[in-house]
Amino acid sequence: MRPLAMGVFAAVVLTACSGPVPDPSTSSLPAPAIGAVSTGIATVGQITRPIDAYMLPADQIVASEGTRLRTADACMSDRGYQSADVRADTDLAPAIAAGVRDRVVRSDLYGFFDSLDAARRYGYQAPAGSAGSYGVTWSPDVPQDVVDACFAQAAAAAGAENSLDLTTTQGLPDGGPTVPSGDPTYVAAVADWSGCMTERGYTYTDPQAALGDPRWSQDRASDQASAAQIATAVADVECKISTNLIGVAVAVQSAYDQQYIQSHTDQLSAYRTHLLAVVAGTAGQ
Repeated sequence: MRPLAMGVFAAVVLTACSGPVPDPSTSSLPAPAIGAVSTGIATVGQITRPIDAYMLPADQIVASEGTRLRTADACMSDRGYQSADVRADTDLAPAIAAGVRDRVVRSDLYGFFDSLDAARRYGYQAPAGSAGSYGVTWSPDVPQDVVDACFAQAAAAAGAENSLDLTTTQGLPDGGPTVPSGDPTYVAAVADWSGCMTERGYTYTDPQAALGDPRWSQDRASDQASAAQIATAVADVECKISTNLIGVAVAVQSAYDQQYIQSHTDQLSAYRTHLLAVVAGTAGQ
């Protein structure tokens, strides 16, 4: 049996955005009031968001993904393909854990933020050889229409089309909270960060531009950060700390998180209840 790979899940990437994110300029809700801004945020562990209460931890996402793969396998067996052998081609846990951490380290809003030690050693990249992806395989004997139907059934059972949807907020109802890159409070903080970067010889209008600089594509391909990437990442993190961009970003994002939660109370309750039932193995019973 020769398995085929499908839908490779990339947990460690240079760019944080994995798809469209809600745009505050298209929201029908007024911009929320921004609460107190914390100072002194210097580590990833200090960053928390209100929406975190509705996100599964890595071990529970692994359980959900297991449910999805078992459901797809059972569906194919029920359709006469008893040797479909739907499975992950590597250990799910490290890749999913990396994806969960990336929600903070490579944010849709403020770009890259990790320890200065990590930036000095790896730039914007994860250490070479880090868990970064897994593939899902099945027998090539299964027709594509059966594959499509069974994975659709599996997604409904698991609450997500793949584990990537559960590691990011974009899998939440209506695509999750707005990413408030255009909020005036955040824009002002970005201007301070950009000025700091300019003083160090780097011209970037926003943190996403630094993280996603096309110059890093070759580094990504070689799985090795260049000296230029490392120097940029160090300046980036240092400027975020000195201008308190992260403190402002967390305060702004938290305000939009709360607004989203208040406008989606019933949907979020149903969403989380279903995911927890999947993890517990009781969904659909």
